[in-house]
Amino acid sequence: MYGGITEEGKSYFLVRDATSIAGFRAFLEHLKDNDVVLADLVFVMDNHSSQRSNTVKDLVASEGAKIEFVPPYSS
Repeated sequence: MYGGITEEGKSYFLVRDATSIAGFRAFLEHLKDNDVVLADLVFVMDNHSSQRSNTVKDLVASEGAKIEFVPPYSS
C-alpha cells in the first residue's frame, strides 16, 4: 500500500500487490494527475528496501514532500 497524508489530515492511498519503486513512482504520477500538491504531503514509509531507496527519497524530495519512517517492528 502507498499512502500520503496532509498536515490537515487529508489522506490519499493506493493499494498494490507489491511495493516497488516503479509502483511508488506510478502512485506519485497518479496523485499529480489528480491535482494533488505533493509538497503538502507527508509519506509514512515502512522499512521495506524499496521505500528506503535513494530513488524514492529523491522522488519525494524533488516534489517538496516529506518522508517519515515508522520504527522497526522488532529488534
